[in-house]
Amino acid sequence: THTHTHNIPSNTNPKLTPCVMAEPRWISDTSLRRLQAYTGLLFGGFATIHLTNTALAVFGQDQYDLFQLVFREVYQAQAVELTVGVATVVHVACGLERLRRRKFRVTGATNQQKVHRWAGLALIGCVAAHVMHMRVLPALANSHSDFATVNYFLTRWPATFYPGYILLATTGSYHLCYGTIAALRSLNQTHLKNDSRNFTITVAGCVALGIASVLCLGGLCFDVNTLRYPEIERVYSEFAIPRFFIRRPMEIY
Repeated sequence: THTHTHNIPSNTNPKLTPCVMAEPRWISDTSLRRLQAYTGLLFGGFATIHLTNTALAVFGQDQYDLFQLVFREVYQAQAVELTVGVATVVHVACGLERLRRRKFRVTGATNQQKVHRWAGLALIGCVAAHVMHMRVLPALANSHSDFATVNYFLTRWPATFYPGYILLATTGSYHLCYGTIAALRSLNQTHLKNDSRNFTITVAGCVALGIASVLCLGGLCFDVNTLRYPEIERVYSEFAIPRFFIRRPMEIY
């Protein structure tokens, strides 16, 4: 019996492999990474000033408010806020697009990278809520926020605002420390590593300082001047903040 054998084309032959159309991309991965790095550094500079102000809470209400008073004219200037706002939106969009291209997989990422990504995702909600609560609403009411404003909400609804502010301080500190080094390395501007012992110590110190600052803002370390409480209530009452967040009567002050 004569057996005929047929050569079956192999799928591994590049000449016979079906052509798969690559996903069209509006920007290359390299350009996307660099754009995220530049916008991250821009927002990081603003966040550094803001977190420095928060850290000064450990030295008391006067130091906190004095720093804010001096720098408010700078970081609350319309041009600065617009620039930082656009940079923040672009930075978040770049990060989400990079995650989408990876199909939201974290395979191969180090523990530090995973924490960095989760911290970034958490910050989207935290920063948005903080900006609306502490900047937009007071500005619309022709007012401003200060030490007493933060203290007002921390002392009246600790179960809500302590976790929120601690989450904002800790994730912000980690994302800023790790992200700054990652951005500079992405732009070939540094040889520092973000998995070293010094990095771990620095992040731990920043996180501890952030938590301590929140506790001080809550008035757990010293007495707080509450003369602005009536004005604070007026500001948030104008925007129909639920009664749950506005305590009456005024005599409690």
